[in-house]
Amino acid sequence: MSDKEALAVFKKALALVKAKGVASQNRDGVAMLILETDRLKIAFTPAKDERPNGLDIWRHGDGDTKVLDVIWQDFEMPTIVAYRGGAWDKMLTGMAE
Repeated sequence: MSDKEALAVFKKALALVKAKGVASQNRDGVAMLILETDRLKIAFTPAKDERPNGLDIWRHGDGDTKVLDVIWQDFEMPTIVAYRGGAWDKMLTGMAE
């Protein structure tokens, strides 16, 4: 998948978690938004102090597999740290409906 396509998936996932996510905290007390279905988990961690924004997606199934990892600073281009393409990215469209 090209960077352009990965960024499109990222933007779709970020919009979904911001619209439908539930406020949560990780084990370190960091505020997050989580959107979870039986097939996917999307986690958005907003920037704070020196920590950049982060968006992670895990696919459920044969264990949890991280399929997308993106970091960025506000007003800067996101960095795709890791991407594992597959049918899960098509599931995002169904989640938006």
